[in-house]
Amino acid sequence: KKMEENVKSNESALLEKIALDAQNKCDRIILDAQNYYDQAVKQANEDAKAYIDGEKARAVEAAEEYIRRSSTMDALEERKAVLSAKRRLIDGVYEGALSMLKNMDKDKYLSFVETLLAKYAKKGERVVLSKTAPFDETAVLSLPTAKKHQLTAEKSGEFDGGIILTDGKVDKNLTFESLCNSIKEQTEFEVSAHLFE
Repeated sequence: KKMEENVKSNESALLEKIALDAQNKCDRIILDAQNYYDQAVKQANEDAKAYIDGEKARAVEAAEEYIRRSSTMDALEERKAVLSAKRRLIDGVYEGALSMLKNMDKDKYLSFVETLLAKYAKKGERVVLSKTAPFDETAVLSLPTAKKHQLTAEKSGEFDGGIILTDGKVDKNLTFESLCNSIKEQTEFEVSAHLFE
């Protein structure tokens, strides 16, 4: 019986030891698992922070690049607008000159024709007046240069003002439009240079 009690006591001690060892192993496994979990969470947080920081840096860089490009585009658009305004201003100057010529009163217009004849007319040429001229052929033929060069005249031109001188072979286009275009060609570079400084 004593042996039986001894065996039972040994069995009980052995079972307690096995249970204690199992409990210790279980505690170590739980502790290791907790440590692994803590380490994994810490690493995940670090990775997430690094990713967010990287994305923020890329977003800031993209925003700065957008602002740089936008500023460059704004500057180009502003420059184009200024150039366009200057171009319109130049065109407006020449259009204004043409309008002034077209709206001259009769005396100034006739005086202008005399100036053109004195500079360009040759003996025996014909003066073609615009149909819209505020005077007729007789007024032109009474001009000193017309008498001097024995010019003829007709009021048949399909243009807005000025004259055409012709000898039947060669025409000298002295219409207001042609004169303004010629002046524009000769002076546009200089005018542009002053405006575009």
